[in-house]
Amino acid sequence: MIDGIIYRVLLMAAFLFGLKTGMNLNKGVSINPLKIVPKVINKVANIKEDKKAKEELDKLNTILSNIENYDGTSKGQKKVGA
Repeated sequence: MIDGIIYRVLLMAAFLFGLKTGMNLNKGVSINPLKIVPKVINKVANIKEDKKAKEELDKLNTILSNIENYDGTSKGQKKVGA
């Protein structure tokens, strides 16, 4: 019972917010998007850098392994990822 009332109030609030936003857009007022927390952005950037660093490290380890296994032929050589 109370859940139904809460849902109806939230639905009406979302509708009114959308109506107000739409009217402001029609008037030419710009919408300011929510600011994303810089820590989250930095964390995502660090994860991407870590992936790139890991790929580069794997590539270098493969190259070093190929140097160690070289016997004048292509036997024992691993393909280096691009």
